[in-house]
Amino acid sequence: MHAGDMFAWKALPFIDVSNGGSAVGHPQTLAKAMSTIKNVDTVITGHTPLMKWNDLQEYADFSKDFVAWAQAEMKAGKTVDQAAAEYKVPASIQGLHRRRRLVRRSQRKHAGCLRRAQEVARTRM
Repeated sequence: MHAGDMFAWKALPFIDVSNGGSAVGHPQTLAKAMSTIKNVDTVITGHTPLMKWNDLQEYADFSKDFVAWAQAEMKAGKTVDQAAAEYKVPASIQGLHRRRRLVRRSQRKHAGCLRRAQEVARTRM
């Protein structure tokens, strides 16, 4: 199956909110794919080597968990910087980063995604 940029890599995706993308909708779309697409062994990602169906399931779970975490942080009244400082990259995702510098870059990307998700959420309140 070709997942393209819905599953570009095992990290947070780029969410193009200016063209209707939704950080909140991303895990919902992945969950729908997981529940309706059957008999797939290999997944062609957007930017990494071929992966297995279980990798996509792990990524879908990560995406769902991240959105739930971001929503809880917002509900708790934390700023993006406070939330990002406390965020721990899950081991299943962190294992792909071979160097500490890449982990820090991933954490900054997570903070950026959280910031975009909060901005979108505020416009919908």
